[in-house]
Amino acid sequence: MTTTSDTPPVLGRYRLLTQALARHFSDRPTLHSVVSGLLVDALQKKRDPWSSPINLDHLKIIWTVDATERVLDVARQQPLLEAVLEHIALGRPINYTFYEEEQCYLAELGEGSVLNEQTRPFLPMLSAEQAIRQVVLDWVRGYQQALVDYWNEPVEGYRSRQHWLGAFFGELIVSSANSTPGLSDEQINAVRQVIKYPVHADRIHLLGRTRPRVYFAQVQSGEAGDRVEDLLPDLLVVHSVDGAEQLLVCMPSGQIESFATLDAYGRYLGRTLSLSGPVDSRVWKRYEADGDCLQTQAMIELNTQLAAIRTLQEAGPQPFASIEKLARKLQRITDPAQVFSLEEDLMSEPLGRVFQALPDWLKNATVNDRFSYRSHMIDLGNVMRKANGRVFDEGIEDLHGYASRVLHEQMLKDQPLAPGYWPDDLLLDFTVATGPLGTAGLVETVRYTLTELALQNLIAVPSGHMTISHKHNQLIQDWWMTPAYIKTLIHKVDVGAQYPALIKRLLVDDPVEAARREVLFTGHLQVALPMLALEWMLKGQGMLTRFGYRCIAALMQNDARARTVDGESVSIFPLALLSGPRAIPDFVRAMFVIGLTDKPFGRCVLYRPLFKDVLVEYSSAQAMLDALCRAGLLRDSVLDWLSDSPRAVHAAGGLSTAHPRVDAHSFFYLRPMRNDFLHDVFREAATALVLQADRQSVSNAESRWASLKEGGWLLLNTVLPLMRGPVAVAGWLLLTVNAVQQDFTALASDEEKTKAPAIIDLLFNIALVLLHISQPATQGEPQDPTQVVLAEPALSSIAGTEAEPAPVNVRQGQVYFSDVPVGNNRSELNFAWFNNPMIHFTQVQLGWLELNRVTAPESRKPIEQGPLKGLYVIGNKWHALVRGFRLCT
Repeated sequence: MTTTSDTPPVLGRYRLLTQALARHFSDRPTLHSVVSGLLVDALQKKRDPWSSPINLDHLKIIWTVDATERVLDVARQQPLLEAVLEHIALGRPINYTFYEEEQCYLAELGEGSVLNEQTRPFLPMLSAEQAIRQVVLDWVRGYQQALVDYWNEPVEGYRSRQHWLGAFFGELIVSSANSTPGLSDEQINAVRQVIKYPVHADRIHLLGRTRPRVYFAQVQSGEAGDRVEDLLPDLLVVHSVDGAEQLLVCMPSGQIESFATLDAYGRYLGRTLSLSGPVDSRVWKRYEADGDCLQTQAMIELNTQLAAIRTLQEAGPQPFASIEKLARKLQRITDPAQVFSLEEDLMSEPLGRVFQALPDWLKNATVNDRFSYRSHMIDLGNVMRKANGRVFDEGIEDLHGYASRVLHEQMLKDQPLAPGYWPDDLLLDFTVATGPLGTAGLVETVRYTLTELALQNLIAVPSGHMTISHKHNQLIQDWWMTPAYIKTLIHKVDVGAQYPALIKRLLVDDPVEAARREVLFTGHLQVALPMLALEWMLKGQGMLTRFGYRCIAALMQNDARARTVDGESVSIFPLALLSGPRAIPDFVRAMFVIGLTDKPFGRCVLYRPLFKDVLVEYSSAQAMLDALCRAGLLRDSVLDWLSDSPRAVHAAGGLSTAHPRVDAHSFFYLRPMRNDFLHDVFREAATALVLQADRQSVSNAESRWASLKEGGWLLLNTVLPLMRGPVAVAGWLLLTVNAVQQDFTALASDEEKTKAPAIIDLLFNIALVLLHISQPATQGEPQDPTQVVLAEPALSSIAGTEAEPAPVNVRQGQVYFSDVPVGNNRSELNFAWFNNPMIHFTQVQLGWLELNRVTAPESRKPIEQGPLKGLYVIGNKWHALVRGFRLCT
């Protein structure tokens, strides 16, 4: 259900993107929080170890005299934290020990406490001043460390904020690649390959020599001794077109620029980077990232923030107008939303109506679930764009459309001079007696269209008297359009045999054509099935829980190593039954079980690609067996898709409704499929459809046909839940298309070539509006974009400007390949120690370990308790065991 109102929310790209970042970064470290933590630590070191915890809110500096040492009538008080912040922000001198002990001291005054003669100093002022000086000296380093720790904190669904931000940047880039005008198919494909395989080793292994190479630029200004080296966060994607190298610059904001040569990029740098300082010449170097390039991109954003914080200290004493001004400056520096421009809203589509048209179950989902659905939507749009709107079942009509067409064509052949009736317009009424056991009773009329009757033919055709009429009251030529002719016509076209034969010809017989369609099918299924699972979970359909959704989403990952849920491997198993302890397994056609590899009899999802209820989750394999033993459509579907002999055995045995309860461990044969299981799923489902063509080979053809008819041949339909072809949109997306046609005129086009790309663009716009957070803004969340005061722009290789700067000579410097860490150790962060956790150490890291390793004494044991637990002391130096022990820090 979709609920709409007359006034859609005002949404723009800038607002949506900054909202998304604010949700993960709005509680980042502040000047107040960092200095508070440092001050507490510094004061605690000056006290006895067993002292009570410090409450900074209660600590105040007391002056009993003024600056001229004149005794004050009322002692002056200032909160200690406020005083320290003034030393940092305003550059005020630290001179507390200038006074005598009774003239200036630190006191603890709790709520309701009053300063009097009995108030004792909390700490000697000499010790307090030493702590204050230490904080003023260390606050920049402390701020940097607090920021790094904050970025390393896990967030829901991700190892860290940095991991989330890297994935977020990747989604923005691939969305832009699919919607940026002017990019060629080769350029878009290069970006897709990088985002699909962000890890350097994966691109080498899977793409080989044809892989695009990914670099990061470092711009060097000044001479040795006074050199500034800035890393740029843009992905530099170098790919080959007709033997010539071309460059794509992919910015964190998603903006993509193309350059014919690397020299052209250097000239562009000369025109844009001149804004950041009056330097006559610069050198830009590039580094090929080892590990995950998207995570490196996020790290460079963090590195830029750390460098900007460091400059506050390097500039020396520079009093700010107030503590608040310094705090705001630090908040701007550490705001990752600086990668976006408010000007982007001027180019945004009218996104408010898109959000308004979303179904309620999606709008009312949690923010995390909407983010997950957004990722699937981007993947779907990317797959659709990559396939140029083509789908695996193109040229294969849906079952109803096929039946209607062949019936119409056959009638024209039989009666070429007749009016040319359409099967959906011919109404066939059957008068059927409903009395028990053939006795006289009630008489009712059952109506079918000619198409429906043809599809009903293999199940049960009513035996009563047939009357033929027309839906639009057109004259029926009863001299040839008779009940006898109808039966002959249905027998002649034989939809039940010819439609599966068509599928066999297109999906099986031609290996080249079958392989092409398989690629399209598996690509769509990988994104559509998790998307469907999440939708059903949100709607409470199919008993899908978050566990089931996570299993399906993990199973569809490209990298087999990533197919895990909470560290446990996920697999798909063919549904197979055992009739006895040593019996050969009986495999059920086109049915599978999805669950944990090492716990196949635990919680699981039954996956039936040919049925309407494609996914059903159970608390255990035993619960699934209990459901299969109950009379109904589920049990019938399993029996129908067994071969003849096993069907009879299991109907009377393990699946008997009257049989004592059977143990699932002895009844199910569950063995994981291989890593390329998508190929097997496609072949199995296609084969199941083809077998329907040979109706004489199975005794239950009617039952199978009934199940396929009920599901509408779902392999060719709603197993790809959003659309069958980019124009034939179904479900909630159809309502969304209708609601926004006035804003996206291409959606109203009758031309498929025009409408198909528009629908794919709509998928990306839906993904964008799913970032909208309708809850009240939290502290730190961006204001209305029209009220935002823009921060200083973050350094980027592409910085738009209206004023044409004087060109700067930016020459291309050295190229460093993956054995050199990004930045070559001339950065705030050590990129050598960053890598994908699933990849082993790089050569740089192994070299460092080899250089610094020692032989561990056999008799020496690590520290067993405290913050240094796990470390060794060898030769008065700290050592750590890198493999086999996790440090506790």
